[in-house]
Amino acid sequence: MKKTIYSSRNPIPEAVLDKFRRKLRTLIKNHFGTDFDPDCPIDVNVVDRTRCEPDHYVTVPYTHGAKWDGEKIDLNDVIDQMIRLTINVNQANDAMRRFATLVQHWRSESRIVGSQSLNGARNGAKGK
Repeated sequence: MKKTIYSSRNPIPEAVLDKFRRKLRTLIKNHFGTDFDPDCPIDVNVVDRTRCEPDHYVTVPYTHGAKWDGEKIDLNDVIDQMIRLTINVNQANDAMRRFATLVQHWRSESRIVGSQSLNGARNGAKGK
């Protein structure tokens, strides 16, 4: 059986991606089980690289997971968490700047039709 090669010119159909995500969730739940919520202890974000940039963000540990040594807080653990949060904020800010630049460019070329607010664009509103 010949495999389909997907790319930005031949993106993965949503139905194929949804089926893959369901299979992956089932595999994870069967392997690790769920807790009382019923959340799974493993979280996987499947990024469609034919349509989106790779997932750049680093994981951020729970703040309640900071290591305690009696009454002392492990400062290295706290600093590591702060660095991770800073990296995430910076990467999100860079992505928002790129998006805002594109919106300005498209507006200058009259490509955007409809609401001039991001709310209208996010909600799919179209002007008349």
